[in-house]
Amino acid sequence: MSDKNKITRRQLFKDTAIVVGTGAAATGVLGSFTPTPAEAAPVPKKWDQEADVIVVGSGPTGLPAAISAVEKGASVIVLEQGKEVGGCGVIAGGILDLGGGTRIQKLNNIPDSLQHLFERRSDYKDRNNKRNDPALIRAWCDANPGTFDWMEQRGVRFMDKLSPTGGSGALHTSVYHYLFVEKEGPGAAFFKSPEGVTSGAGLIRPLEAYAKNKGVKILLEHKMTRIIRKGGTTGRVLGVEVQAGRRKLYFKGKKAVILGTGSWKGNRFFRKLFDPRITDDLKASGEPFVNADGSGIRAGLEVGAALVSDRAIDIALFRRKFGTKHYNFPLNSPYGAPGLDIHGSRMADAIIVNKSGMRFVNEQDIGSFGTYSYFDASLAQEDHVLWTIFDDSAAKKYKWDINPPVTEKDCAFSAPTLVELAKLINVPGDALAGTVRKYNTYVDEGKDLDFDKPKNLLKSKIETPPFFAVWISLFVHDTCGGLAVNAKCQVLDIDGKVIPGLYAGGEAAGGLDVIGMPRGIIMGRFAGENAAAERPAP
Repeated sequence: MSDKNKITRRQLFKDTAIVVGTGAAATGVLGSFTPTPAEAAPVPKKWDQEADVIVVGSGPTGLPAAISAVEKGASVIVLEQGKEVGGCGVIAGGILDLGGGTRIQKLNNIPDSLQHLFERRSDYKDRNNKRNDPALIRAWCDANPGTFDWMEQRGVRFMDKLSPTGGSGALHTSVYHYLFVEKEGPGAAFFKSPEGVTSGAGLIRPLEAYAKNKGVKILLEHKMTRIIRKGGTTGRVLGVEVQAGRRKLYFKGKKAVILGTGSWKGNRFFRKLFDPRITDDLKASGEPFVNADGSGIRAGLEVGAALVSDRAIDIALFRRKFGTKHYNFPLNSPYGAPGLDIHGSRMADAIIVNKSGMRFVNEQDIGSFGTYSYFDASLAQEDHVLWTIFDDSAAKKYKWDINPPVTEKDCAFSAPTLVELAKLINVPGDALAGTVRKYNTYVDEGKDLDFDKPKNLLKSKIETPPFFAVWISLFVHDTCGGLAVNAKCQVLDIDGKVIPGLYAGGEAAGGLDVIGMPRGIIMGRFAGENAAAERPAP
Protein backbone atom coordinates (compact mmCIF):
# COMPACT_ATOMS: atom_id res chain seq x y z
CA MET A 1 0.00 0.00 0.00
CA SER A 2 1.34 3.44 -0.91
CA ASP A 3 1.71 6.09 1.79
CA LYS A 4 -1.08 8.19 0.29
CA ASN A 5 -3.51 5.28 0.70
CA LYS A 6 -2.65 4.55 4.32
CA ILE A 7 -5.33 5.38 6.89
CA THR A 8 -4.23 6.56 10.30
CA ARG A 9 -6.08 5.51 13.44
CA ARG A 10 -7.21 9.09 13.95
CA GLN A 11 -8.61 9.27 10.41
CA LEU A 12 -10.42 5.99 10.92
CA PHE A 13 -12.24 7.31 14.00
CA LYS A 14 -13.04 10.59 12.29
CA ASP A 15 -14.65 8.76 9.38
CA THR A 16 -16.42 5.95 11.24
CA ALA A 17 -17.06 7.22 14.77
CA ILE A 18 -16.76 3.79 16.42
CA VAL A 19 -15.05 0.48 15.87
CA VAL A 20 -17.03 -2.71 16.31
CA GLY A 21 -15.33 -5.00 18.80
CA THR A 22 -15.03 -8.70 18.03
CA GLY A 23 -17.25 -10.86 20.18
CA ALA A 24 -18.93 -7.85 21.78
CA ALA A 25 -22.18 -8.13 19.85
CA ALA A 26 -23.20 -11.18 21.85
CA THR A 27 -23.56 -9.01 24.94
CA GLY A 28 -25.10 -6.02 23.17
CA VAL A 29 -21.89 -3.97 23.25
CA LEU A 30 -21.05 -2.64 19.81
CA GLY A 31 -17.55 -1.57 20.67
CA SER A 32 -15.30 1.11 21.98
CA PHE A 33 -12.79 3.46 20.48
CA THR A 34 -9.76 4.18 22.60
CA PRO A 35 -7.87 7.25 21.40
CA THR A 36 -4.14 7.56 21.83
CA PRO A 37 -2.89 10.06 24.43
CA ALA A 38 -2.03 12.50 21.62
CA GLU A 39 -5.68 12.57 20.59
CA ALA A 40 -7.12 12.95 24.08
CA ALA A 41 -8.20 16.36 25.35
CA PRO A 42 -5.27 17.84 27.29
CA VAL A 43 -5.63 18.78 30.93
CA PRO A 44 -5.74 22.58 30.94
CA LYS A 45 -3.23 24.60 32.89
CA LYS A 46 -6.12 26.63 34.26
CA TRP A 47 -9.80 25.84 34.72
CA ASP A 48 -12.25 28.61 33.91
CA GLN A 49 -14.90 27.39 36.36
CA GLU A 50 -15.25 24.47 38.71
CA ALA A 51 -17.85 22.68 40.81
CA ASP A 52 -18.12 19.36 42.57
CA VAL A 53 -20.34 18.02 39.80
CA ILE A 54 -20.62 19.15 36.19
CA VAL A 55 -23.88 18.11 34.54
CA VAL A 56 -24.02 18.26 30.75
CA GLY A 57 -27.58 18.77 29.54
CA SER A 58 -30.60 20.37 31.23
CA GLY A 59 -33.36 17.97 30.21
CA PRO A 60 -35.15 15.08 31.93
CA THR A 61 -31.80 13.55 32.94
CA GLY A 62 -29.76 16.66 33.65
CA LEU A 63 -32.13 18.51 35.98
CA PRO A 64 -32.88 15.51 38.24
CA ALA A 65 -29.15 14.76 38.31
CA ALA A 66 -28.32 18.33 39.30
CA ILE A 67 -31.00 18.44 41.99
CA SER A 68 -30.01 15.06 43.43
CA ALA A 69 -26.38 16.12 43.59
CA VAL A 70 -26.99 19.53 45.15
CA GLU A 71 -29.31 18.01 47.76
CA LYS A 72 -26.42 15.76 48.78
CA GLY A 73 -24.28 18.82 49.44
CA ALA A 74 -22.44 19.09 46.11
CA SER A 75 -21.93 22.29 44.17
CA VAL A 76 -23.33 21.89 40.65
CA ILE A 77 -22.96 23.57 37.26
CA VAL A 78 -25.29 22.55 34.42
CA LEU A 79 -24.10 23.12 30.85
CA GLU A 80 -26.80 23.40 28.17
CA GLN A 81 -25.97 23.79 24.48
CA GLY A 82 -29.42 25.20 23.61
CA LYS A 83 -30.95 28.62 24.15
CA GLU A 84 -33.56 27.26 26.58
CA VAL A 85 -33.52 24.86 29.50
CA GLY A 86 -35.13 21.50 28.93
CA GLY A 87 -33.84 19.85 25.76
CA CYS A 88 -36.27 17.33 24.31
CA GLY A 89 -38.07 17.17 27.63
CA VAL A 90 -39.59 20.63 27.49
CA ILE A 91 -41.13 19.96 24.07
CA ALA A 92 -42.38 16.47 24.96
CA GLY A 93 -46.08 15.74 25.19
CA GLY A 94 -45.93 15.36 28.96
CA ILE A 95 -47.08 11.78 29.63
CA LEU A 96 -44.96 9.61 31.94
CA ASP A 97 -44.98 5.81 31.94
CA LEU A 98 -44.60 5.12 35.66
CA GLY A 99 -45.78 2.21 37.79
CA GLY A 100 -45.12 0.20 40.90
CA GLY A 101 -47.95 1.73 42.93
CA THR A 102 -47.88 5.50 42.49
CA ARG A 103 -50.30 7.84 44.25
CA ILE A 104 -52.24 8.33 41.01
CA GLN A 105 -52.48 4.59 40.41
CA LYS A 106 -53.93 4.14 43.89
CA LEU A 107 -56.32 7.06 43.36
CA ASN A 108 -57.61 5.32 40.22
CA ASN A 109 -57.84 1.90 41.93
CA ILE A 110 -55.13 0.38 39.75
CA PRO A 111 -53.33 -2.32 41.75
CA ASP A 112 -49.60 -2.40 41.21
CA SER A 113 -46.38 -3.08 43.10
CA LEU A 114 -42.65 -2.96 42.59
CA GLN A 115 -42.61 -6.69 41.95
CA HIS A 116 -45.48 -6.54 39.46
CA LEU A 117 -43.76 -3.72 37.60
CA PHE A 118 -40.51 -5.66 37.46
CA GLU A 119 -42.31 -8.77 36.25
CA ARG A 120 -43.92 -6.79 33.43
CA ARG A 121 -40.64 -5.22 32.44
CA SER A 122 -38.75 -8.52 32.50
CA ASP A 123 -41.40 -10.84 31.05
CA TYR A 124 -39.55 -12.90 28.45
CA LYS A 125 -42.71 -13.23 26.34
CA ASP A 126 -42.60 -9.50 25.60
CA ARG A 127 -39.98 -8.89 22.93
CA ASN A 128 -39.47 -5.35 24.24
CA ASN A 129 -37.86 -6.75 27.37
CA LYS A 130 -35.37 -9.20 25.93
CA ARG A 131 -32.36 -6.90 26.04
CA ASN A 132 -32.83 -5.05 29.30
CA ASP A 133 -29.80 -5.11 31.57
CA PRO A 134 -31.12 -7.06 34.60
CA ALA A 135 -29.51 -4.86 37.26
CA LEU A 136 -30.54 -1.64 35.54
CA ILE A 137 -34.16 -2.64 34.98
CA ARG A 138 -34.46 -3.85 38.58
CA ALA A 139 -33.09 -0.57 39.93
CA TRP A 140 -35.26 1.46 37.54
CA CYS A 141 -38.43 -0.41 38.54
CA ASP A 142 -37.70 -0.10 42.25
CA ALA A 143 -37.33 3.67 41.88
CA ASN A 144 -40.64 4.25 40.03
CA PRO A 145 -43.13 5.16 42.78
CA GLY A 146 -40.48 6.93 44.83
CA THR A 147 -39.57 9.05 41.83
CA PHE A 148 -43.21 10.05 41.39
CA ASP A 149 -43.21 11.26 45.01
CA TRP A 150 -39.83 12.93 44.49
CA MET A 151 -41.17 14.96 41.57
CA GLU A 152 -44.28 16.07 43.43
CA GLN A 153 -42.19 17.15 46.41
CA ARG A 154 -40.17 19.39 44.08
CA GLY A 155 -43.10 21.17 42.51
CA VAL A 156 -44.09 18.90 39.62
CA ARG A 157 -47.86 18.55 39.32
CA PHE A 158 -49.95 15.73 37.86
CA MET A 159 -53.55 15.35 36.78
CA ASP A 160 -55.57 12.90 38.84
CA LYS A 161 -56.50 10.77 35.84
CA LEU A 162 -54.42 8.26 33.90
CA SER A 163 -54.42 7.61 30.18
CA PRO A 164 -56.13 4.34 29.27
CA THR A 165 -54.14 1.56 27.63
CA GLY A 166 -53.29 2.67 24.13
CA GLY A 167 -54.45 6.17 25.00
CA SER A 168 -52.07 7.78 22.53
CA GLY A 169 -53.14 5.75 19.52
CA ALA A 170 -50.80 3.24 17.97
CA LEU A 171 -47.63 4.60 19.47
CA HIS A 172 -48.30 4.25 23.21
CA THR A 173 -49.69 1.13 24.85
CA SER A 174 -49.07 1.74 28.58
CA VAL A 175 -50.96 3.56 31.31
CA TYR A 176 -49.49 7.04 31.43
CA HIS A 177 -49.45 9.74 34.09
CA TYR A 178 -50.34 13.22 32.85
CA LEU A 179 -48.11 16.13 33.82
CA PHE A 180 -50.00 19.33 34.52
CA VAL A 181 -48.96 22.93 33.89
CA GLU A 182 -50.97 26.10 33.33
CA LYS A 183 -49.20 27.18 30.17
CA GLU A 184 -48.04 25.25 27.11
CA GLY A 185 -44.29 25.27 26.57
CA PRO A 186 -42.42 25.34 23.24
CA GLY A 187 -43.72 21.86 22.42
CA ALA A 188 -47.29 20.87 21.63
CA ALA A 189 -49.33 19.74 24.62
CA PHE A 190 -50.58 16.16 24.72
CA PHE A 191 -53.82 17.17 26.45
CA LYS A 192 -55.56 20.51 26.97
CA SER A 193 -58.25 21.60 29.40
CA PRO A 194 -59.58 24.99 30.57
CA GLU A 195 -57.43 24.68 33.70
CA GLY A 196 -54.16 23.83 32.00
CA VAL A 197 -52.28 21.43 29.74
CA THR A 198 -50.27 18.23 29.77
CA SER A 199 -46.84 19.16 28.48
CA GLY A 200 -43.18 18.41 29.08
CA ALA A 201 -42.92 21.94 30.39
CA GLY A 202 -44.79 20.62 33.43
CA LEU A 203 -41.67 18.66 34.35
CA ILE A 204 -38.93 21.01 33.24
CA ARG A 205 -40.16 24.37 34.52
CA PRO A 206 -40.71 23.32 38.16
CA LEU A 207 -37.44 21.38 38.31
CA GLU A 208 -35.56 24.29 36.74
CA ALA A 209 -36.95 26.68 39.36
CA TYR A 210 -36.22 24.24 42.17
CA ALA A 211 -32.65 23.63 41.01
CA LYS A 212 -31.87 27.34 40.75
CA ASN A 213 -33.36 27.95 44.19
CA LYS A 214 -31.01 25.30 45.57
CA GLY A 215 -28.00 27.03 44.07
CA VAL A 216 -27.50 25.06 40.85
CA LYS A 217 -25.83 27.23 38.21
CA ILE A 218 -27.27 26.74 34.70
CA LEU A 219 -25.35 28.08 31.71
CA LEU A 220 -27.10 28.24 28.33
CA GLU A 221 -25.39 28.05 24.92
CA HIS A 222 -22.46 26.19 26.45
CA LYS A 223 -21.76 23.12 24.32
CA MET A 224 -19.48 20.43 25.68
CA THR A 225 -17.00 19.42 23.01
CA ARG A 226 -14.73 16.98 24.85
CA ILE A 227 -14.35 15.16 28.14
CA ILE A 228 -11.02 15.65 29.88
CA ARG A 229 -9.63 12.47 31.43
CA LYS A 230 -6.31 12.21 33.18
CA GLY A 231 -3.97 10.17 31.05
CA GLY A 232 -6.32 10.34 28.09
CA THR A 233 -8.01 6.97 28.63
CA THR A 234 -6.47 5.62 31.80
CA GLY A 235 -7.20 7.95 34.70
CA ARG A 236 -10.04 9.84 36.30
CA VAL A 237 -12.37 12.17 34.43
CA LEU A 238 -11.48 15.68 35.52
CA GLY A 239 -13.86 17.94 33.60
CA VAL A 240 -14.99 19.05 30.18
CA GLU A 241 -14.03 21.32 27.33
CA VAL A 242 -16.82 23.70 26.31
CA GLN A 243 -17.55 25.97 23.36
CA ALA A 244 -19.45 29.10 24.36
CA GLY A 245 -19.79 31.36 21.34
CA ARG A 246 -16.24 31.96 20.16
CA ARG A 247 -14.74 31.10 23.53
CA LYS A 248 -13.25 27.75 24.50
CA LEU A 249 -13.71 27.17 28.21
CA TYR A 250 -12.73 24.47 30.68
CA PHE A 251 -14.98 23.31 33.49
CA LYS A 252 -13.60 21.16 36.29
CA GLY A 253 -15.79 18.54 37.95
CA LYS A 254 -14.02 17.97 41.25
CA LYS A 255 -16.09 14.88 41.93
CA ALA A 256 -17.66 13.90 38.62
CA VAL A 257 -19.10 14.73 35.23
CA ILE A 258 -22.64 13.56 34.39
CA LEU A 259 -23.77 13.20 30.78
CA GLY A 260 -27.44 13.95 30.21
CA THR A 261 -26.85 14.90 26.61
CA GLY A 262 -29.57 12.88 24.92
CA SER A 263 -29.37 10.50 22.02
CA TRP A 264 -27.71 10.12 18.64
CA LYS A 265 -30.96 10.50 16.66
CA GLY A 266 -29.80 13.71 14.98
CA ASN A 267 -26.32 12.44 14.07
CA ARG A 268 -26.74 11.48 10.42
CA PHE A 269 -23.85 9.03 10.33
CA PHE A 270 -23.91 7.64 13.83
CA ARG A 271 -27.56 6.56 13.70
CA LYS A 272 -26.98 4.53 10.52
CA LEU A 273 -24.62 2.31 12.51
CA PHE A 274 -27.67 1.13 14.42
CA ASP A 275 -30.19 1.09 11.56
CA PRO A 276 -29.17 1.68 7.93
CA ARG A 277 -32.76 2.60 7.07
CA ILE A 278 -32.27 5.92 8.88
CA THR A 279 -31.04 7.86 5.87
CA ASP A 280 -29.94 11.49 5.94
CA ASP A 281 -33.29 12.89 4.80
CA LEU A 282 -35.09 11.73 7.94
CA LYS A 283 -35.29 14.47 10.53
CA ALA A 284 -34.99 13.86 14.24
CA SER A 285 -37.98 14.77 16.38
CA GLY A 286 -37.42 18.09 18.11
CA GLU A 287 -35.30 19.67 15.40
CA PRO A 288 -34.52 22.56 15.14
CA PHE A 289 -35.35 23.32 18.80
CA VAL A 290 -32.87 20.67 19.94
CA ASN A 291 -29.80 19.19 18.33
CA ALA A 292 -29.57 15.55 19.38
CA ASP A 293 -26.18 15.09 17.75
CA GLY A 294 -24.87 12.34 20.01
CA SER A 295 -22.00 14.57 21.10
CA GLY A 296 -22.09 13.30 24.68
CA ILE A 297 -21.97 9.69 23.55
CA ARG A 298 -19.12 10.44 21.16
CA ALA A 299 -17.19 12.29 23.86
CA GLY A 300 -17.58 9.25 26.10
CA LEU A 301 -16.25 6.97 23.38
CA GLU A 302 -13.23 9.21 22.95
CA VAL A 303 -12.20 8.63 26.57
CA GLY A 304 -12.63 4.86 26.37
CA ALA A 305 -16.31 4.15 27.10
CA ALA A 306 -18.12 1.18 25.64
CA LEU A 307 -21.27 1.52 23.56
CA VAL A 308 -24.41 -0.56 24.07
CA SER A 309 -26.52 -1.39 21.03
CA ASP A 310 -29.90 0.23 20.45
CA ARG A 311 -32.88 -1.71 21.73
CA ALA A 312 -35.78 0.41 20.49
CA ILE A 313 -38.42 -1.26 18.32
CA ASP A 314 -39.85 0.55 15.31
CA ILE A 315 -42.92 1.96 17.03
CA ALA A 316 -40.59 3.65 19.52
CA LEU A 317 -37.77 4.56 17.16
CA PHE A 318 -39.95 6.24 14.53
CA ARG A 319 -42.80 8.74 14.44
CA ARG A 320 -44.87 10.30 11.65
CA LYS A 321 -46.61 13.63 11.12
CA PHE A 322 -49.06 14.83 8.48
CA GLY A 323 -48.64 18.16 6.70
CA THR A 324 -45.49 19.27 8.49
CA LYS A 325 -41.77 18.52 8.39
CA HIS A 326 -41.25 19.18 12.09
CA TYR A 327 -42.34 17.17 15.10
CA ASN A 328 -44.57 18.21 18.00
CA PHE A 329 -44.71 21.98 17.81
CA PRO A 330 -47.87 23.99 18.54
CA LEU A 331 -49.73 26.40 16.28
CA ASN A 332 -47.70 29.48 15.31
CA SER A 333 -44.47 28.02 16.67
CA PRO A 334 -41.27 29.46 15.16
CA TYR A 335 -39.94 25.90 14.96
CA GLY A 336 -42.59 24.34 12.73
CA ALA A 337 -46.30 23.75 12.12
CA PRO A 338 -48.33 21.19 14.07
CA GLY A 339 -49.80 19.48 10.99
CA LEU A 340 -53.09 17.62 10.75
CA ASP A 341 -54.47 15.21 13.32
CA ILE A 342 -54.86 12.10 11.16
CA HIS A 343 -54.79 8.94 13.24
CA GLY A 344 -56.74 5.97 14.51
CA SER A 345 -60.21 5.46 13.05
CA ARG A 346 -59.75 8.52 10.84
CA MET A 347 -57.67 6.35 8.54
CA ALA A 348 -61.00 4.90 7.36
CA ASP A 349 -61.37 8.08 5.32
CA ALA A 350 -57.92 8.19 3.74
CA ILE A 351 -55.31 6.18 1.90
CA ILE A 352 -51.53 6.50 1.69
CA VAL A 353 -49.66 6.47 -1.62
CA ASN A 354 -46.02 6.58 -2.68
CA LYS A 355 -44.06 8.35 -5.39
CA SER A 356 -45.73 6.18 -8.02
CA GLY A 357 -49.20 7.15 -6.86
CA MET A 358 -49.79 3.61 -5.55
CA ARG A 359 -50.93 2.28 -2.20
CA PHE A 360 -48.25 0.21 -0.49
CA VAL A 361 -49.55 -0.51 3.01
CA ASN A 362 -52.57 -1.27 5.16
CA GLU A 363 -53.45 2.17 6.50
CA GLN A 364 -54.79 0.82 9.79
CA ASP A 365 -53.24 2.90 12.57
CA ILE A 366 -51.74 0.25 14.84
CA GLY A 367 -48.16 -0.39 15.83
CA SER A 368 -47.68 -3.54 13.79
CA PHE A 369 -49.46 -5.18 10.88
CA GLY A 370 -48.56 -8.74 11.80
CA THR A 371 -45.52 -9.73 9.79
CA TYR A 372 -44.39 -6.17 8.98
CA SER A 373 -44.82 -2.69 10.35
CA TYR A 374 -46.02 0.55 8.82
CA PHE A 375 -42.52 1.95 9.21
CA ASP A 376 -40.92 -1.03 7.48
CA ALA A 377 -43.13 -0.39 4.48
CA SER A 378 -42.75 3.41 4.51
CA LEU A 379 -38.97 3.36 4.86
CA ALA A 380 -38.78 1.09 1.81
CA GLN A 381 -40.52 3.62 -0.47
CA GLU A 382 -38.48 5.52 -3.04
CA ASP A 383 -37.16 8.83 -1.64
CA HIS A 384 -39.55 8.37 1.30
CA VAL A 385 -42.26 10.12 -0.71
CA LEU A 386 -45.51 9.51 1.18
CA TRP A 387 -48.84 11.26 0.66
CA THR A 388 -52.18 10.90 2.41
CA ILE A 389 -55.10 11.18 0.01
CA PHE A 390 -58.66 12.06 1.06
CA ASP A 391 -61.67 13.98 -0.24
CA ASP A 392 -63.80 16.92 0.77
CA SER A 393 -66.17 14.78 2.82
CA ALA A 394 -63.31 13.67 5.08
CA ALA A 395 -61.90 17.20 5.30
CA LYS A 396 -65.25 18.57 6.47
CA LYS A 397 -65.95 15.61 8.75
CA TYR A 398 -62.74 16.08 10.73
CA LYS A 399 -62.32 19.83 10.12
CA TRP A 400 -58.94 19.27 8.51
CA ASP A 401 -57.47 22.64 7.52
CA ILE A 402 -54.66 22.20 5.01
CA ASN A 403 -53.57 25.84 5.09
CA PRO A 404 -50.73 27.45 7.08
CA PRO A 405 -50.13 27.84 9.98
CA VAL A 406 -51.64 24.37 10.52
CA THR A 407 -49.50 22.94 7.72
CA GLU A 408 -46.19 23.95 6.18
CA LYS A 409 -45.40 25.13 2.67
CA ASP A 410 -45.57 22.42 0.01
CA CYS A 411 -46.92 19.90 2.52
CA ALA A 412 -50.61 20.04 1.58
CA PHE A 413 -52.50 20.53 -1.69
CA SER A 414 -56.04 20.40 -3.05
CA ALA A 415 -57.46 20.16 -6.58
CA PRO A 416 -60.85 19.59 -8.24
CA THR A 417 -59.70 16.30 -9.81
CA LEU A 418 -57.30 13.53 -8.89
CA VAL A 419 -55.31 14.06 -12.08
CA GLU A 420 -54.80 17.73 -11.25
CA LEU A 421 -53.89 16.83 -7.67
CA ALA A 422 -51.31 14.36 -8.96
CA LYS A 423 -49.60 17.12 -10.93
CA LEU A 424 -49.27 19.23 -7.77
CA ILE A 425 -47.57 16.42 -5.84
CA ASN A 426 -45.56 15.12 -8.82
CA VAL A 427 -46.99 11.60 -9.05
CA PRO A 428 -48.47 9.95 -12.18
CA GLY A 429 -52.05 11.14 -12.62
CA ASP A 430 -53.40 7.96 -14.19
CA ALA A 431 -51.82 5.88 -11.43
CA LEU A 432 -53.30 7.98 -8.63
CA ALA A 433 -56.75 8.03 -10.22
CA GLY A 434 -56.57 4.26 -10.79
CA THR A 435 -55.47 3.66 -7.20
CA VAL A 436 -58.46 5.60 -5.86
CA ARG A 437 -60.88 3.82 -8.23
CA LYS A 438 -59.63 0.42 -7.10
CA TYR A 439 -59.80 1.43 -3.45
CA ASN A 440 -63.40 2.58 -3.87
CA THR A 441 -64.33 -0.86 -5.22
CA TYR A 442 -62.80 -2.39 -2.09
CA VAL A 443 -65.05 -0.14 -0.01
CA ASP A 444 -68.06 -1.37 -2.00
CA GLU A 445 -67.02 -4.99 -1.54
CA GLY A 446 -65.96 -4.61 2.10
CA LYS A 447 -62.63 -6.32 1.39
CA ASP A 448 -59.18 -4.92 0.63
CA LEU A 449 -57.64 -7.41 -1.80
CA ASP A 450 -54.26 -5.66 -1.82
CA PHE A 451 -53.37 -4.97 1.83
CA ASP A 452 -56.22 -6.40 3.89
CA LYS A 453 -57.31 -3.14 5.46
CA PRO A 454 -59.95 -4.15 8.06
CA LYS A 455 -63.57 -4.05 7.02
CA ASN A 456 -64.42 -1.53 9.75
CA LEU A 457 -62.01 0.90 8.05
CA LEU A 458 -63.48 0.35 4.58
CA LYS A 459 -66.51 2.58 5.02
CA SER A 460 -65.74 5.74 3.07
CA LYS A 461 -65.08 6.17 -0.64
CA ILE A 462 -62.76 8.90 -1.85
CA GLU A 463 -65.07 10.49 -4.39
CA THR A 464 -66.20 13.98 -3.35
CA PRO A 465 -64.15 16.85 -4.87
CA PRO A 466 -62.05 18.71 -4.14
CA PHE A 467 -59.42 16.11 -3.39
CA PHE A 468 -56.55 16.57 -0.95
CA ALA A 469 -52.95 15.37 -0.62
CA VAL A 470 -51.05 15.81 2.64
CA TRP A 471 -47.36 15.03 3.04
CA ILE A 472 -46.30 12.44 5.62
CA SER A 473 -42.96 13.05 7.35
CA LEU A 474 -41.06 10.28 9.10
CA PHE A 475 -38.97 11.14 12.17
CA VAL A 476 -36.33 9.40 14.26
CA HIS A 477 -37.67 9.60 17.81
CA ASP A 478 -36.89 7.37 20.81
CA THR A 479 -33.58 5.53 20.96
CA CYS A 480 -32.21 3.12 23.54
CA GLY A 481 -28.53 2.86 22.59
CA GLY A 482 -25.78 4.73 24.41
CA LEU A 483 -22.81 4.48 26.72
CA ALA A 484 -22.55 1.36 28.85
CA VAL A 485 -23.37 2.05 32.50
CA ASN A 486 -23.89 0.04 35.67
CA ALA A 487 -26.83 0.33 38.07
CA LYS A 488 -25.23 3.42 39.64
CA CYS A 489 -25.06 5.02 36.16
CA GLN A 490 -21.27 4.96 36.22
CA VAL A 491 -19.91 4.73 32.68
CA LEU A 492 -18.05 1.53 31.83
CA ASP A 493 -15.15 0.87 29.47
CA ILE A 494 -14.83 -2.00 27.00
CA ASP A 495 -13.59 -4.27 29.80
CA GLY A 496 -16.62 -3.50 31.94
CA LYS A 497 -14.60 -1.40 34.36
CA VAL A 498 -15.84 1.90 35.77
CA ILE A 499 -14.40 5.07 34.24
CA PRO A 500 -13.77 7.04 37.44
CA GLY A 501 -15.70 10.28 37.67
CA LEU A 502 -17.97 9.76 34.66
CA TYR A 503 -21.72 9.11 34.77
CA ALA A 504 -24.44 8.97 32.11
CA GLY A 505 -28.21 8.63 32.04
CA GLY A 506 -31.27 8.88 29.86
CA GLU A 507 -30.72 8.45 26.15
CA ALA A 508 -26.98 9.05 26.53
CA ALA A 509 -26.81 5.69 28.33
CA GLY A 510 -27.65 2.25 27.04
CA GLY A 511 -28.87 -0.95 28.63
CA LEU A 512 -32.56 -0.13 29.10
CA ASP A 513 -35.30 -0.76 26.59
CA VAL A 514 -37.36 1.91 28.34
CA ILE A 515 -38.49 4.93 26.37
CA GLY A 516 -39.76 8.30 27.50
CA MET A 517 -38.84 10.75 30.21
CA PRO A 518 -38.95 8.39 33.24
CA ARG A 519 -35.87 6.67 31.87
CA GLY A 520 -33.93 9.94 32.11
CA ILE A 521 -35.51 11.17 35.35
CA ILE A 522 -34.70 8.01 37.29
CA MET A 523 -31.22 7.53 35.84
CA GLY A 524 -30.51 11.20 36.47
CA ARG A 525 -31.37 10.73 40.12
CA PHE A 526 -29.06 7.73 40.35
CA ALA A 527 -26.21 9.60 38.67
CA GLY A 528 -26.59 12.74 40.77
CA GLU A 529 -26.72 10.96 44.12
CA ASN A 530 -23.75 8.73 43.35
CA ALA A 531 -21.68 11.51 41.80
CA ALA A 532 -22.15 13.68 44.88
CA ALA A 533 -20.87 10.83 47.05
CA GLU A 534 -17.56 10.64 45.15
CA ARG A 535 -14.36 11.82 46.76
CA PRO A 536 -12.94 14.94 45.10
CA ALA A 537 -10.13 14.34 42.64
CA PRO A 538 -6.71 15.14 44.13
